[in-house]
Amino acid sequence: MQALLVFVGLLLMIVVVIFLTGVFVRRMTYSAVAKIEKAMIDTEYILDTGMVPVDWIEKSTTKPDVLQSDQSIRYLKNKAISKLKKLIKFHRTSMLPDSDETRELLVTKLKDIHRNWEQMTWNDMKGS
Repeated sequence: MQALLVFVGLLLMIVVVIFLTGVFVRRMTYSAVAKIEKAMIDTEYILDTGMVPVDWIEKSTTKPDVLQSDQSIRYLKNKAISKLKKLIKFHRTSMLPDSDETRELLVTKLKDIHRNWEQMTWNDMKGS
């Protein structure tokens, strides 16, 4: 009888571990897919407008100390340029799109926008 209880306990533990592993894998997969989707949406916006995505601006300007000082504006500009560099790296190493020519064209256009942002003011980058 005691051996049966041990067996049932182990079986129950295995079922719980398998269930939790499944939940963890689903959450991680969803997180990865959401990040890729966000990168694609940001890329499309940047290519269409040449400006910083709106949510990049909103997330950066919600901090109370980030207002209009020259240092804050420099910080926001550098942060946006840094995010663009990460987006370029993502597209350079990603298999999306699956064509090498299309991927290279995409990276080239993003690099051109990066060079433009380096020369632009923060207000021009965000479209105001």
